[in-house]
Amino acid sequence: MPRPNRCTGSKPRRYPVATWVVPKSERAKLRVLVEMLAVAIRFSSATRSTTMIRAALIILIATSLLLPMPGCQSWNPLPSADDSPDKAGASSDKTSGSQAAKACIVTAQELHQEGHYVEAAKLLEKARSEQPNGYDYARHLAVLYDELGMTNEAENEFRTALANHPKDADLQNDFGYYCFRIGDDARAEQQFRKALELNPKHQHAQTNLARTLFRQNRLEEAHAAFVQAVGPAIAHQNMGVLLAQAGRDDQARMAFEDALQLDPNLDTSREFLAGLDHLPQLAAQQRSQPQRNLSR
Repeated sequence: MPRPNRCTGSKPRRYPVATWVVPKSERAKLRVLVEMLAVAIRFSSATRSTTMIRAALIILIATSLLLPMPGCQSWNPLPSADDSPDKAGASSDKTSGSQAAKACIVTAQELHQEGHYVEAAKLLEKARSEQPNGYDYARHLAVLYDELGMTNEAENEFRTALANHPKDADLQNDFGYYCFRIGDDARAEQQFRKALELNPKHQHAQTNLARTLFRQNRLEEAHAAFVQAVGPAIAHQNMGVLLAQAGRDDQARMAFEDALQLDPNLDTSREFLAGLDHLPQLAAQQRSQPQRNLSR
């Protein structure tokens, strides 16, 4: 089964992983999200459970971070090995090997999109052994190995790919994202800044840089990076989402209020505020009726 979107890790880890969505799709998706949150709030009020409200907020986080792209990596399935007709005079063995490699590459791309990372990696390894040229194996395998948690293999492939394409902003961003995933914030920041030097309008890199700075508690810098990526109002909202995800509810509330001052139409900020407002009420109810919370 495909793994959740890899953009950000939730806290605590049992919650879904956050997904970045296109701002223009916000209203369409919010109708469903608000209904989910409302049901959770009603159920939580009946059971005096703040855990359900927190979980509902995390679900909202996981589906409504308003960033302008569907993921934080830049990688997309690359064209398969050379699709041009075989040159005249090529041996039948070479043609056969080329066709077999192409078949492996195409199948690996499909398996990758379906979340079958082990099988995809094995096919690419086989294709590379049969036809080393004609496809960017290192770049594709780096992403797959990263998905599989094979950090040494992933880093080796990333370095090979970067040696071949040192001025590729997408690749610099993807290596930075790998560093972010393994918790190496210093290298991640360096790679995202390299990507932005190569392409100052690279929104994936700008967004990833903001998240990396946030994780280092460099909040002003993180906010400034979000402003560059999505503008001031949604920058406040994104900060609010990340703060709420980290359990920093008071700061999150301030960020959402700032977002609404700049743009009163940001429904996500309004719904987050409504959810955050229920947390202290339910906590007070729990404290006043401790017997209800005892395990039996």
